[in-house]
Amino acid sequence: MKRTSSPNGRHERHGQHERLGQRERLLNGMARAVARRGYTDATVAQAIAHAGVSRSTFYEHFADKEECFLATFRELAPVLAGELLRAVDGVPWEGKQRAMLSVVLDPSRSEAAMHWRLLLTQARAGERRIRAERERFMGRLEEAFEALLEAPPPGAPTLDIPPKALLGGVRSVISIRRYTHDAQEQGQLLDELEAWTAAYAVPPGYPRRGGAEWAELGRRLCDSEPRPGDSEPGSGDPEARPGDSDPPRLPRGRNRLPAGVVASQHHSRIVAATARAIRSKGYSATTIADIVAEAGVSRGVFYGQFHNKQEVFLAAQTMTLQEGLTRASTAFFTGRTWPEQVWRGLDALFGHIASLPDLAHLMLIEPYAAGQAALDRVIDTMRALSLFLEEGYHRGPRAEQLPRTCSDAIAGAIHELLYHAAEEDRVETLRELLPQTVYVALAPFLGPVKARGIVDELAASEAAAVGARDARG
Repeated sequence: MKRTSSPNGRHERHGQHERLGQRERLLNGMARAVARRGYTDATVAQAIAHAGVSRSTFYEHFADKEECFLATFRELAPVLAGELLRAVDGVPWEGKQRAMLSVVLDPSRSEAAMHWRLLLTQARAGERRIRAERERFMGRLEEAFEALLEAPPPGAPTLDIPPKALLGGVRSVISIRRYTHDAQEQGQLLDELEAWTAAYAVPPGYPRRGGAEWAELGRRLCDSEPRPGDSEPGSGDPEARPGDSDPPRLPRGRNRLPAGVVASQHHSRIVAATARAIRSKGYSATTIADIVAEAGVSRGVFYGQFHNKQEVFLAAQTMTLQEGLTRASTAFFTGRTWPEQVWRGLDALFGHIASLPDLAHLMLIEPYAAGQAALDRVIDTMRALSLFLEEGYHRGPRAEQLPRTCSDAIAGAIHELLYHAAEEDRVETLRELLPQTVYVALAPFLGPVKARGIVDELAASEAAAVGARDARG
């Protein structure tokens, strides 16, 4: 029997439908606001302008910008993940990687590209709840990729690369290229990323090295790490590092120290305090009041050194990045072979980052919230590190044919692994990532089978050298 409704019932359902429609418009409005301005600079006013609703309507649905963005993320994540996985259904094995890349890079789907940016990059600028949601989403994608890579058909090659590194490399290259929508350029980028991922292909039947195996190799390496005081390149450097501890506070009142010494002391204290405050509260929530309280200086002293929070952030970021690059470059040239140079350079960089957990968090996690200038410094640093890879392009005909995009992808893959360690508060054990990251750097040029063998030899040689020094000591 057909059910009828009273006028009041129809009115109630209409109101519910209208409220649902307003919510969807707000989610779309927030996505567009973030796409245009970035998460940090996007506002509720911009979201409601895109949605075409009133401010009071916004607050009927969401408490604040964070809650609206979180709802937007949760709405989009399963839809885009489903599209990605459906793209490989029925596609021959050898075409699956291009099919997945095409989903993200299709220039005819500008709205989908905007949504992928939101999930992969813009969410990194959010508060901890948003970043945690992104990590869960990325974890599910990585599990799906791992299952796919572990199940090639008989006689087919597969890719021997950690899914986190694969996704990080692709995300980084696309972010660097700013998601241009020119079809020809996007088609070239698709070809170049496919060439990079294909460079990790191993022969049929050759076992991939899973994440647990890489982690175990890294732990064994750390178990044999030199004791403090050893001075081998790339580890255990006894030289004091900037930011290890605050300089002593200056005595109250007038003192006879030269003005330059006083200014330098204040600068160092403020930089270190900024890193601590931001690690505790996040860039967006940290205020000048938090920084001066942490540093034990007055507002007048702060503004005598810096104009605003972003300026001190950039100073701390630049100091840490420059020092890390200097240490990596110095250690790189102590290697006897190119693979050993890459090993030593990354080892020195990781050691530097691990020694400065507050500044490491600032450098790896917070640039996404601190604005484009901070992100540009990250990109510049990744490209500087890619100079370590130049020798790889001269390692035979196969390597010579690789596009230079490979360097950006490798740097992005390594950055993704470091970012994840910082997000999980594991920077002090960063050296565990050394074997895996060196493999990611070497494999496209040397081939994954040869690169794995070299990494195993380097790890064994490092352990043997430390054992010999322990025996002598």
